[in-house]
Amino acid sequence: MDLAKSHEESYLDLEMVGNRLRGSSLLLLGQSQLAEQCLKDSAAAYSYEKHKSLDALYGQDIKVATLTYLGLNQWHQGKISEIKSCGDEAFELAQKIGSANTIGISHFVGRVLPLALLDETEAVLAASDKTIEVAIALETPLWKVGGL
Repeated sequence: MDLAKSHEESYLDLEMVGNRLRGSSLLLLGQSQLAEQCLKDSAAAYSYEKHKSLDALYGQDIKVATLTYLGLNQWHQGKISEIKSCGDEAFELAQKIGSANTIGISHFVGRVLPLALLDETEAVLAASDKTIEVAIALETPLWKVGGL
């Protein structure tokens, strides 16, 4: 975030990325309320037209990744109704963007993991099978392993 502040011309873009990275790190540290704010700030700063090309730079779309982690974070806070909506929004945007890794994260982190956390066994198996199918078609071995 300090680096973002030092770059006036690209501050907002770097802040968006910084909030995404900080939010997912805070999630893993168990600081879910701070994580939620960072992730929501990142998602709010995103503009499809302006930021869709960042997918190539960062390996996945910033908002898709943000939404998948936000969904996981909502589970930690007991906001069950928001978990699937984050995953659904991430999945729809990933389809629009169309890059393999972005689609992969939307399937695995946005669908398989939340369903597992919700203990929806049959849905997890179906989502895992779909993740494997898509990963094979898109030649993304990481997401195939995730599905397996």
